[in-house]
Amino acid sequence: MVDRRSIRSALETATIRLYAKNSDEVIAWLKDISNQDTFARAWANDYTVEKEPKYTVKCKSTKQYLSNDELGPHFDPSFRSNFTKSDLEELGLGWVFDCEGMEVEEV
Repeated sequence: MVDRRSIRSALETATIRLYAKNSDEVIAWLKDISNQDTFARAWANDYTVEKEPKYTVKCKSTKQYLSNDELGPHFDPSFRSNFTKSDLEELGLGWVFDCEGMEVEEV
């Protein structure tokens, strides 16, 4: 059985805080009545948000992969992280898409 929620429940602050990654931003966005209309239309039409593609990044000369862990972003020969384009841009690494020395592969 599919777990269905009402639109009323979906618009409640408690539900948003429980399910939304950036709940404060969602709550602020929903304060605008036109955004509530957009949300209601998306709800009624079973709108699905497409997930942003993820990429691995490898330095061609060293064959090391870009990783991001407790050390922060760094290149590692054995461990690779998957990044969205937004992730890379937030890390200041959006340039990897335009660099001939980097191999960016969608995963």
